[in-house]
Amino acid sequence: KGRRRQDDNKKNVIINERRIKKNAKFQLHHIPHPYTSREQYEIAMAGGVGPEWNVSHAVKELTRPEIYTRAGKIIQPLSKNAKAKRAPAKF
Repeated sequence: KGRRRQDDNKKNVIINERRIKKNAKFQLHHIPHPYTSREQYEIAMAGGVGPEWNVSHAVKELTRPEIYTRAGKIIQPLSKNAKAKRAPAKF
């Protein structure tokens, strides 16, 4: 008969099992560097970032921009070979 549907034996539920191509660009094809398993990555992403769940210092660290500059300052383009350490944020 083939594969069973995900919505078998579920009353009032219809699950679309087709692949949605527009959503593919938001899905990861491999696990990012510091994580060794899918479970580790999902646990890290499940944590809240806002001030309701973390202390103020942690919120600043988690939400600070990658590059911090003053308005109007010219930003030089990065080279592919440059791998500079990220300095702590100054608030």
